[in-house]
Amino acid sequence: MFCIAGADSFFGAYIQKELLDSGEKILALNHSKAVFSDNENIINLPFEVSDKNDLHRAETVLRKEKDINIIYLIASHNPDFVRKFPKEAERINCECYGNFLDAISMCDINKLFFASSDTVYGESIDGEVFTEKSPANPINIYGVQKAMAEAITLDRGFSVARFAYMFAPSLTYKPHFFDKLTTDLKNGKEIKMFTDYARSSLTYKTAANCLYRLVKSDSDERIFNICADEPSTKYQLGLYAAEYANADKNLVKKSTMQELGIFNERRASDIILSNSLMKETLGITEKINFNTL
Repeated sequence: MFCIAGADSFFGAYIQKELLDSGEKILALNHSKAVFSDNENIINLPFEVSDKNDLHRAETVLRKEKDINIIYLIASHNPDFVRKFPKEAERINCECYGNFLDAISMCDINKLFFASSDTVYGESIDGEVFTEKSPANPINIYGVQKAMAEAITLDRGFSVARFAYMFAPSLTYKPHFFDKLTTDLKNGKEIKMFTDYARSSLTYKTAANCLYRLVKSDSDERIFNICADEPSTKYQLGLYAAEYANADKNLVKKSTMQELGIFNERRASDIILSNSLMKETLGITEKINFNTL
């Protein structure tokens, strides 16, 4: 069985679809609204990680299962929110996560992957490419808290998956940023996208497939970068959104983070990751692009 904590998130929905397509059984722990209805392969539970009763309910179900694989996605992840409410965010990102691990400690866990972020690396100065052995050097509080949660994960003998920015149409009840872009473009509205913000981005579908295959692999590695071969800017993602929406690419306008001024917390301009370990582990020889579906 797979247990997905944060199953109704954007990424959680794609992971569930990957697992269901592969015939896996799922315990979906949902914060708000289930993405897929209960059936012979999926059990949905409402779940608030800070609620002791919810922890006990999930643990009760898991105690009946064998060889459980857990994918943990729950996080207070908006860097601006984390900066404004650092203690509240740390409680969710670290304290409650530790409580979750305590609650499932007597269950038959095969593997647990904690979904981390490329923000733990900090800024790619002069085009530096970060591997899993690169030291953590986060430049904002969110990255610091992710690094803290990683340390908790590794101390318990579990695994970490570090993701770059991910995007795709939403499978949940709420629209993703990508949906908002494509809607605007279809309606002939211009969008402004950063040219000074490069990440090794992936679609949710590709990231979910790679993560699933890593969970099923026999690798002893504890940290993986899950990302594209090369970085892409938000402007490039905007051009892809126009292509996806069959809209005029001239509607996508270049801008910078400073010009738009939409962030309060500091963010790295470039975070470039190496996916060599992931590709070697999975036997992937072809190039993985940011828009690989």
